[in-house]
Amino acid sequence: NEQVEKIISKVNSIANEYGVAYIDFVKDNKVQEEMWTIINVFIYGFIIMVALIGIVNIGNTISLNILLKKREFGTLGTIGMSNNQLSKMVLLEGILHGIFSSIVAGIISIPLVLLSVRVVSYGFTISNKIYWQPFVIGFLINLFVVLIASLIPLNKLKKMNLVETIRHVE
Repeated sequence: NEQVEKIISKVNSIANEYGVAYIDFVKDNKVQEEMWTIINVFIYGFIIMVALIGIVNIGNTISLNILLKKREFGTLGTIGMSNNQLSKMVLLEGILHGIFSSIVAGIISIPLVLLSVRVVSYGFTISNKIYWQPFVIGFLINLFVVLIASLIPLNKLKKMNLVETIRHVE
């Protein structure tokens, strides 16, 4: 390693003596790899933070939506809706939210992906091909999160007394 450094310094001095530029591609590649590693850490950290905020937001919105409807669910229960039917209704509503939000997010994200590819590929040759796998993965994760977010308040609804749910005025 010391011999390589000596040779590189000798080549640099010869290059400077004759007015020629010497570029160490190995060192440049190593620096670029380190830079891309740092950039990837920041990008993936940002993506994880945004995803966690989105998951909490989805859970909060759906929980609030279901708990705000508890009077309606209490009325349906006193009319004759069983707990199984209530569960199906809440889960289907959650699936509907998940499908609709995934479709809207997919439509909005396609131009953003194309724009980001153009920005990143400035000066490089990168194809404009959009891969469908991340969209499917995002769709499935969104459905999973929405279903989990629907199950949590559903358990609270099942434990509530129907008459108290109807009488409860907020």
